Formats: sequence, C-alpha cells, structure tokens
Amino acid sequence: MALNGCTDPAAAFAVQQRLHLVDCERLARWGAGWHLYDVLDIDRGPGWRT
Repeated sequence: MALNGCTDPAAAFAVQQRLHLVDCERLARWGAGWHLYDVLDIDRGPGWRT
C-alpha cells in the first residue's frame, strides 16, 4: 500500500494525472465543513482573504 491506503499503481497514476488522493480522515474534515484547500493543504495564493 502507498499513500492514503491506495496501491502503488493508483498513487503513481494520481501523481501523473495531478490528482489529490483523499483518505478517510481528510474526507471527514471536508464533510465537516472544512474548505477543500485546507483539507488538501493547498496554498490559496496571493490576495486570498479569510
């Protein structure tokens, strides 16, 4: 198993396709109302206001 409980081929495919894998913990955060950028720890870029 690789990242997030996915198989190595699935993780490699996700990287190749620029996909984010979401495990149960992150999915629960998103479902609880967290912003997807926060769940995936993505920089929102300049000019973003909270």
